[in-house]
Amino acid sequence: TRIDIEFPTNWISLNFGGKLSFSKTNNDFKFFDFNGSDFIQNNDQSNKFSFKENIQALYISGNKMFGKKAGIQLGLRFENTITEGFSYTLNQKNTNNYINLFPTLYLYYKLQEDKTLSFNYSRRINRPYFDALNPFKIYANPFLVVEGNPYLQPSFSNNFEIILSTKKNEHKLFYSLNKDMSEQFPFINESTNVVRFYPLNFMDSFSFGFVESYTFNKYNWWSSNNSAVIYYYETKSSITN
Repeated sequence: TRIDIEFPTNWISLNFGGKLSFSKTNNDFKFFDFNGSDFIQNNDQSNKFSFKENIQALYISGNKMFGKKAGIQLGLRFENTITEGFSYTLNQKNTNNYINLFPTLYLYYKLQEDKTLSFNYSRRINRPYFDALNPFKIYANPFLVVEGNPYLQPSFSNNFEIILSTKKNEHKLFYSLNKDMSEQFPFINESTNVVRFYPLNFMDSFSFGFVESYTFNKYNWWSSNNSAVIYYYETKSSITN
């Protein structure tokens, strides 16, 4: 369910609204062993898991022109997320509730008729997949176990861009900072040699680079969009291993 309202004024053009999102995912995984004549369900490997997600969001944004060449757009989004995961197999329920704010900023200035300089900033969220929240243990073999983490949290990124646009070219510098990213980490039991893959929020990363784009449209029967990217990417772990 979504509501959007436009409210133009003499000084600024406003947009605001809200959104309600409800989702439910059911996963019923059955594992069978073949004994030579029949398939027999293996209850130690089978699992049933359901996941509910409820997102309530409100937003407001404003667009303001300064003369004919410059403009600014500001936005703010409020989100309240409620999740519930239930493992029927383990009879375990885990809930999570988090509130976040997501600002955006867009500045632009027309240098010439076909040349514009702009700056963008945005904060974004990356939620963990529901299967990573399933606490059930999957035994791939006697020395490898894969387990979900119902306490995983979302990760957040702050993104910055400076763009110079012309009629056929776009030159873009970007920088991105990501916090609390999650990934499966292999914990090794030195006494048993069993490797346990368990997802955690243990990574921070940043990247920066340059993107060059060119539009070729010299002929009516042939056009193409071309781009090249040069970037640097670094990830740091909070786990000493």
